[in-house]
Amino acid sequence: MAASGCTIQTNRVKNRIVYRIDVTGDIDHKRLGVVIHSKGRVVAVEEIDKSETVKAVDMQHIPPGILSISVVDKKTKEPLAERLVFVRGNGEGRCALTPDRTSYSRRQKVFLALDLTDAAGRPLAGNFSMAVTDASTVV
Repeated sequence: MAASGCTIQTNRVKNRIVYRIDVTGDIDHKRLGVVIHSKGRVVAVEEIDKSETVKAVDMQHIPPGILSISVVDKKTKEPLAERLVFVRGNGEGRCALTPDRTSYSRRQKVFLALDLTDAAGRPLAGNFSMAVTDASTVV
């Protein structure tokens, strides 16, 4: 029995994500569709055209994070292939740490206010972690 299925290849070209879908001959391409989503928001829904298997998504309107490109069976809604692509953010975030005091004694509790914003000064959402160490003990 011959192999059956589909594959997705991706490549970043300038400000676009170019993707190629290959489907084995035993699968009716008319039953398939492409769903592209990021952070719970559908970016695009497209048909698979046998003559045009290479398409592109403009990254300008895609938020930073994980972009999912999925091939699905339109009748059964079953996914047949998925490719995840990391989309970098535009600009750098800024971090400001503000201590509650100007100096501390040994082993005194430290309270810090952490302010994370994007380049435009808007608050950033996410999960963050921080580690504190004594610089003199780190090699």
